[in-house]
Amino acid sequence: MRQGKFEKLLLIPTAGAPFDISDLVAEVSIYQDLFSHYMTCELVLRDAISISRSIPANEEELLNGGLTGGELLIMQYYSENDPMITNCFAMYSRSARTKESDTTEVFILSGISLEAFDAFPRKISRAFGGQNGNEIHKMVESVVREFLYSRNTRDVYSGILKDFKALIEKQVIVEETSGKHRFVIPNLSVDDTIDFFANEADSPDHIPQYLFYENYYGFNFWNLGTLAQGNPVMEYIYTEYNIDPSDTDKTKITSYTVKKENNLLKNAKSGLFGSKIIAIDMIKKKKTETVFDYNKEFKKFKTLQPYKQKGTSHPDVNVTMMTTRMGHDCSCPQLGLENHLPKRIDHFLGARRSYTNHIMNTMLSVMVPGTTSLNVGDTVLLKFPIKNALTDSKEVILDKDLSGKYIITKLRNKFNGIGDKSSFITIFECIKDTQIQES
Repeated sequence: MRQGKFEKLLLIPTAGAPFDISDLVAEVSIYQDLFSHYMTCELVLRDAISISRSIPANEEELLNGGLTGGELLIMQYYSENDPMITNCFAMYSRSARTKESDTTEVFILSGISLEAFDAFPRKISRAFGGQNGNEIHKMVESVVREFLYSRNTRDVYSGILKDFKALIEKQVIVEETSGKHRFVIPNLSVDDTIDFFANEADSPDHIPQYLFYENYYGFNFWNLGTLAQGNPVMEYIYTEYNIDPSDTDKTKITSYTVKKENNLLKNAKSGLFGSKIIAIDMIKKKKTETVFDYNKEFKKFKTLQPYKQKGTSHPDVNVTMMTTRMGHDCSCPQLGLENHLPKRIDHFLGARRSYTNHIMNTMLSVMVPGTTSLNVGDTVLLKFPIKNALTDSKEVILDKDLSGKYIITKLRNKFNGIGDKSSFITIFECIKDTQIQES
């Protein structure tokens, strides 16, 4: 464990003065998820002064008290040799409320990034792509800047900087997609619109798995294969000596759990080894079949380890049928009036399914000393030496199944207590494809 330090922990009600809740907090957890659009948090509060009855509610709220009617929570925290992190969460839930004594009750306060509150009530009904089409990554960036990390949200952050000296700036980073598209979004939520774009996007290598997520730097739109190519930001090792809670070596794994390992039957059924897409053109009254073969296409994958999964299956194990208008973007009299840019999903769906199953073959949950230097989407190098497996030259033999390069998919920074005696751990879930060496 490492010591974590909070610079600010302010609860700002919708009416009334802000509260410094540091003395009431028993535990703070901040979460990131590669498959979720927003960061979230949970606080365990010991409510000795009955803060829930002290915070006034806004007149428009239907609640009798201030928890929770959308209060803002400002966090500034860091650990030794790590950068300062500043977050702003909108609180939305109070749960697990338990009475400890006549003057104290314990409850969990849950929050989500402020952008989520700004985006939830908004709907998008418009055409994207213009007359000649546009790249999907540009559509995503325009939606994020208009509806998510919007002017309204940035104005709130400007007010926080002015009143509380807490600077909140977020980047919007989007990876380039392939091809031009035109879409009409029919009254979808902001989050559903972004998910739609991610599902339709193709990559230059035609093995797309685009993900939209938030980390400590801001909002990100990245292809999973690109993340896999990133250099490891940290290296961790597990030994039998890691159980010492006083050990401050931040490169040691405190504990781990194997949540998933290779499953040949599931891989075969889910389309890892092969699949077939049947696309039907209702106007031309014809069909096309696209067959994906893992063993032939594997060399195109951007992998963490350089080896294939072992196994095979017939492509008919995983068959998808869909409609298509591929080829309708011609100048012929019959179809030229459509002015159509066809979708491309039937060309890359098989590869995407296979790659996703390949890269998520092994999953671990790992606990390490607390650090704010890790984010979801980062890669880490994990080493698991085999016990008593030292040669005469003292060369360490690694467990080839668990050791290797991983992508972090979920991350939790957990502070136990606030102040000089607080402790700080990081728990992350991570995935990798194959062994570090062939069997």
